Amino acid sequence: MQKNYVVLVSSGTQENSMSARKAVSVLYGDTLNTLGITTCSHLNGDEALLADRFDGLLLSGGGDLSADLFGQQKHIKSSPPDQRRDTEEFALIQAFCAKKKPILGICRGIQVLNVFFGGDLVQDVPNHDNSSHKIKLMPDTFLNKLYGNEITVNSYHHQAIGRLAYGFSALAYSKDGVIEAIMHNKLPILAVQWHPERMIDGICMDNKTDQTQIFNWLCNSY
Repeated sequence: MQKNYVVLVSSGTQENSMSARKAVSVLYGDTLNTLGITTCSHLNGDEALLADRFDGLLLSGGGDLSADLFGQQKHIKSSPPDQRRDTEEFALIQAFCAKKKPILGICRGIQVLNVFFGGDLVQDVPNHDNSSHKIKLMPDTFLNKLYGNEITVNSYHHQAIGRLAYGFSALAYSKDGVIEAIMHNKLPILAVQWHPERMIDGICMDNKTDQTQIFNWLCNSY
């Protein structure tokens, strides 16, 4: 890993009576810090400049994307969209891809990447919210080489990939057929549907499989 590796972490918008605020879980920074990686939370700025200055992008978890972005009507169970975040993350993906710098997507992050590249989402998936389940890891893939054929992961989502975007391969599936991880075939992009930052030994462990190597990929893929 190079010295002074710095990763930009996307953040969500929270409405407030005085002004909107930006927020993101501290677990992303705590996890990357154990690997010697410095993190900064995204507020705003020229995306091309940010992609030039930062070594990688982490698309963090959060609420639902606007259904307009993938040509659907908003589902009754979908949360109100964070349109500022949708716009910012699309612009950041564009900029970091142009620089061919690594992007790691987590939960919402896998969904925004799939939509950005032309895929769509299933807006309400039963039995995936606030639970844990086993997933199957596809043979001869990055995750399979790390963890074998099957692992148990946490699950905090009610939306998931529907039609997989062109250029991606699915790395993992849940037993009910939900795509749980993807990797781009040419660009340095990896994304998972679960929350690996909640599966880090010494920080937060929802499940017994330590997921530090998911984050270490940001360094090794550069």
